[in-house]
Amino acid sequence: MSKLEKLNDRKAALVAAMRKLSDKAADEEREFTAEEQTAYDQHKADLVDADKAIAREQDLVALEKSVILQKAGETHSQAGSVNSLGPETSKPNITRETDPNAFKSFGDFLASVKAFEHGAVAG
Repeated sequence: MSKLEKLNDRKAALVAAMRKLSDKAADEEREFTAEEQTAYDQHKADLVDADKAIAREQDLVALEKSVILQKAGETHSQAGSVNSLGPETSKPNITRETDPNAFKSFGDFLASVKAFEHGAVAG
């Protein structure tokens, strides 16, 4: 399980604990006791911390992906210039202008792959 998944599970557990406190008081048609209010407030503060940790982890994951893609691009560029088997014009040059069905970006391609993985088929 990834760190991000663990953080999201922790957040879900905090929300569930808050819901349990609220439902118990509502079922008994009363306000929170002092102890329940303290527990609820602590869970709420822990949620703020969990959200910050999730945001940091998402930032790090995005930065790591960026570095990996950048390194892959540099490796590809170096390999192309050193080990080129032919002129650059021998590669197909597909763009949105020449093919309206081409992907808008690498992210667009990845979204399509993910959708296909989950059973969605573009029409």
